Amino acid sequence: MEHRILLVDDEPANLHLLEKMLAPTGWRTALAKDGREALALADKTPFDLVLLDVRMPDLDGIDVLTHLRARPDWVPVILVTASNTREDRIRGAEAGADDFLEKPIDLPVLLARVRTLLKLKETREQLAQRHQALQRTLEREQELTGFIAHDLKNPLAVMATNIAFVKRQLAPGSTAAEALGDAADAAQQMLRLIDSLLAVRNDDHLAPLVDRVVLERLLDELCHAHRREADERGVALDHGVAPGLELNADGFLLRRVLDNLVENALRYTPAGGRIRVAAKRGAGPVLTVSNSGTPIPPEHRERIFDKFARLDPTEHRAGRGLGLYFARRVVEAHGGTIRVVEDPEWPTRFVIELPASAEAAP
Repeated sequence: MEHRILLVDDEPANLHLLEKMLAPTGWRTALAKDGREALALADKTPFDLVLLDVRMPDLDGIDVLTHLRARPDWVPVILVTASNTREDRIRGAEAGADDFLEKPIDLPVLLARVRTLLKLKETREQLAQRHQALQRTLEREQELTGFIAHDLKNPLAVMATNIAFVKRQLAPGSTAAEALGDAADAAQQMLRLIDSLLAVRNDDHLAPLVDRVVLERLLDELCHAHRREADERGVALDHGVAPGLELNADGFLLRRVLDNLVENALRYTPAGGRIRVAAKRGAGPVLTVSNSGTPIPPEHRERIFDKFARLDPTEHRAGRGLGLYFARRVVEAHGGTIRVVEDPEWPTRFVIELPASAEAAP
């Protein structure tokens, strides 16, 4: 591969010696007799490496290096000094020098250091290209996710509305009404999933719409919505709230977080198990969703909140990670934290801790 190297020295003899030493490599060289000429050449042509004398009049090598490091494109720079002074090395290192050579220059050392830095530059450029390609792929995937989510949401909402309409025409308690009730619940779950997808896609812009939230009412509605599924799975679902505890929060987002946590608990709690949703006062409001299912291994208790995280599919807690990632983003947007713990009563307990300011005044 052909490389371009800029040689900078105020002594013509030194310049031509460096040029002669590098000639057998086939690399192209450009010569600059002072710092200003070096910067002018660097403005016109991108170089793969700069060999730069430290001691020059007007702009010395450190000044030139400082200007080069202020530019967006990185180029390796070897400082050439006539003396192995500690001061030159400290100044050069602080300015961003990649290596040093002492005069008189040893040819094998020169070639070895130049080849090493040229290879480093190639590697950095390849990594930058791969990063750009991955970024473009991610942007296309996010765009596709947005298109799919938007295109699915409207017809699914129509389906949910019509299912609810047909259910109202049937006799309560009939098999058909129960089947339509299950279909309506599934449609609502899909709508929540689509909302989560859209929120994850735009998670940098997640902004809660704060209002007063009556927690007792919120948890009543939450448990009612999941009661049928809990009964069908043979799981006991209940809730408890500290008296008078209310929040300044986005009730819609908070409900979606709790829906995700309860759905997660239902998925992993065996028949005969228990799920409890609770809210109490601590340093600030504390919400918990606990279940008697298999505990999450300690090494996975942070990873499960990562975007699209997947655990070992042979484990009980394998999943896509979207709902829990969304939950973490919402809680953090409210200034709080979410974590998963294990205690003697509850093998798995999700704990949401909100700041004291989140509790609404009586």
